[in-house]
Amino acid sequence: MLLLKKLVWPVFGSVMLALSFLAATRVPIVGDDFQALQEAFVRSGGDLAGSIAYGWTAGMQAGHFNPVGQLLGAVYHFAAYEFSVVFQITPQFFHVASSLGLIWLTTLAASYVVVCAAKFVRNTSALPLGPIFALVATITGLTLQIHPWSNDPVTTYSMAGFGSAAVAFLLLALALRALSPGTSRWGGPVAVAVVSVFAVLYYEMLVAAVAATAVVYVGAILPRADRTRSSVTKSLLLLLVGVALPAIVFVGGRFLAAPAVSSGYTGTSVALGPDALRTWVFSMVSTLPGGAWPYSMYRIDPLALSRSAVVVAGLLCLGVIGLAIIWWKSTPVRLDPTRRLWVPAGALFTLWALSVAAHAVTPKYISEITSPGLVYLFYAVGVVCAAVFLAVVILILPRTALLKTSMIALPLLCAFVVVQQAVNWTLGDLMRSAYSSNAQLAAVSTNETSSEAERCAALQLWLEKPWPQYYEESVTTNVELNFEASFDDEFCGLAIAVPAN
Repeated sequence: MLLLKKLVWPVFGSVMLALSFLAATRVPIVGDDFQALQEAFVRSGGDLAGSIAYGWTAGMQAGHFNPVGQLLGAVYHFAAYEFSVVFQITPQFFHVASSLGLIWLTTLAASYVVVCAAKFVRNTSALPLGPIFALVATITGLTLQIHPWSNDPVTTYSMAGFGSAAVAFLLLALALRALSPGTSRWGGPVAVAVVSVFAVLYYEMLVAAVAATAVVYVGAILPRADRTRSSVTKSLLLLLVGVALPAIVFVGGRFLAAPAVSSGYTGTSVALGPDALRTWVFSMVSTLPGGAWPYSMYRIDPLALSRSAVVVAGLLCLGVIGLAIIWWKSTPVRLDPTRRLWVPAGALFTLWALSVAAHAVTPKYISEITSPGLVYLFYAVGVVCAAVFLAVVILILPRTALLKTSMIALPLLCAFVVVQQAVNWTLGDLMRSAYSSNAQLAAVSTNETSSEAERCAALQLWLEKPWPQYYEESVTTNVELNFEASFDDEFCGLAIAVPAN
């Protein structure tokens, strides 16, 4: 019975996340993910070892030095194709399941940040992970937005978006835990060193996570009352292995990587100035709850309140009300608003702001993010950071104040959920229609039982779109090579007229 009670919280949070993600499941595989689905298998030579070697090499191109992230990305796309072939499932199923799994891991890691923050500030009682996860997952689910742009990490780039966010929150949690009372002398620094180096080798945006941990290490020794010789020594050790070491790896990697100018890619260059600041402000607004509404509604006019949106919104509202009742009747879970709380709060905001800045200061995204509502991978960090801050407010509020606030907030929250779900489902439907040829081509590319006529029809339909030449050539070539290697049969032996671009 005790185990079942403990499982209620994580199951509840997981269900709320899954419900909120339903609208995104309708969006076909798009962008680089679609190209990589076909390309990774061919580039790997059809085996796992080949995908590892390919990914590691790709991580040092175009100004990047993220060999671990590219390696795992290559393995992910290799697995997407291989699993679909072996188990005869559509790549869309693999993509949706893995994306939801990465969002789940991100919210779990963010919840662990709250638990470790409570230990760091010497909370009067330990915060249990289960209820905190249910709270953070619910808020994240309610505020999760689909954006009308292919660079939206909710519908694509899951390994780089929410994969990076999960690593970032884990690193911040480990930093807080390392300086919490009762933590072993060496266990904390070792874990921090390993994860921080892994982070900068995974994706450049995670430099923001390393900087956020520096706030923790410095903040831990600033109050004189808390300063001891052992705490200063440990903080200095953590600054060495958790900040200086990954900084050396990151900067050294810049010299090993192929220069960005050699490929014409501007996403790893830096352009500071007023334009970068404007892009940062637009991007920060985009990560706030409802921040993308004006742009989204402009793109989807008119907004459709479909039956699916109403049903999901209703279920989410019932879930919120249920969570409020369970939370109220259970043992109170509170976070003491001590002055020391500024350290984890400052670290979390640093993670949020610098993750956005990592893209906002590059020429590529300065030119592409021209208004709130246009996002990139930083959204995965921002939306969960906002959820954590809202969760902390709930944890800090006194019991009576929380009850009075909820009486007003719950109706407003349900109204917000209805609008957000209407936006998400409308966008999901529009993007499903716009990229229906992606869904059809992906499905037949791994389906041995599909007829050649069906495969050719799917390819012809996909070719009717005005794709960039390099993109079109990559997909059409690799879909044929993959199918022949997997099923010893031609994908489409009929003559296909390739539209001129």
